[in-house]
Amino acid sequence: MATGRNRTLVLRVAAAIIAATVVATPVLACSRDPKAPEPTTADLFKDAKLVFFARMIRTEERAEPDNHGWPVVEGRYRILETFKGRPDPNGVVLDPAFGAGNCALGLLAGSDYVFFVNEAGYVVSPTGSRMVLNRAAAPVKQLLAELRGLSQRPK
Repeated sequence: MATGRNRTLVLRVAAAIIAATVVATPVLACSRDPKAPEPTTADLFKDAKLVFFARMIRTEERAEPDNHGWPVVEGRYRILETFKGRPDPNGVVLDPAFGAGNCALGLLAGSDYVFFVNEAGYVVSPTGSRMVLNRAAAPVKQLLAELRGLSQRPK
């Protein structure tokens, strides 16, 4: 009888370890080295193809998933202010459909965003892109002022 209990306990522990690994793997995919310094706004600006402030006006799932198999959300925007590059006024930004650990920003129509767009057109959270909940908030005003300053620097 003790052998059956031990086997059940071992199977339960093994199942818990497997489940924890499966759940943790996507979360680790979006992790950064904890010893690496947090990128500055200037670093994010330098690495981005486009940087702009916009209102998300429509989101729609694309027919084809990305190369990781995640559904892709296409977001149409209205440009409020441009800091780097020339975003297409009729263009889109891309984001994986919101899911645990996939780095998705979570595009919501009717919300404002500061977008740091990478070469592939994605605005996932590691790019520095972020939703702006309150345009009048001091941190938002500070970020926009910093981006204006960065956009005036010689290249």
